[in-house]
Amino acid sequence: MTTSSSSLRTRRAASLLGGALSVLLASGASAQAVAPQPQGVLNLSATATVEVPKDWMTLVLSVSKEGADANAVQNQLKLAVDSALQEARKQAKPGQVEVQTGAFSIFPRYNNKGVINGWQGSTEVQIQGRDMATIGQLTGKIATMTIANVNYSVSRETREKMEAEVTAQAISRFRSQAEWQAKAFGYSG
Repeated sequence: MTTSSSSLRTRRAASLLGGALSVLLASGASAQAVAPQPQGVLNLSATATVEVPKDWMTLVLSVSKEGADANAVQNQLKLAVDSALQEARKQAKPGQVEVQTGAFSIFPRYNNKGVINGWQGSTEVQIQGRDMATIGQLTGKIATMTIANVNYSVSRETREKMEAEVTAQAISRFRSQAEWQAKAFGYSG
């Protein structure tokens, strides 16, 4: 066997493969062209929107401390959080005013020579719920922390309720459109 006969076999196999692919592609194209187009089909869509008032407040209180000793900084942060939690828990009611701790960090501070010259730390307390007036009053009663962030949103319960209502409205609009279009085309239903 020479390289020319091996090369001839390779060309012949490639030619046969190419011919088989052409037949398959041609039969696929003709099968697609033969499929009948659906008759009497109408595409409809319906949407609904609702304005939802924000009924959930999330308030983040934070405090930062620094000092030469990491344990001293950590204790200062703990005292600030404990004081805030003690005051906030007096007003806590599930769903109305909920209280929990948030982020906590402590890390070294370095001088320009790369040597630790102190420690810095921060921590958070998160107060959230529907009773926005009570949450707002708590900010005046908690002296050990300051407001870091306030966010208003829609509560999970309200969101689920409104999603159900909006879905029902969209379905009703879709049905109305479908009935009108069917009658316009002369169908009874």
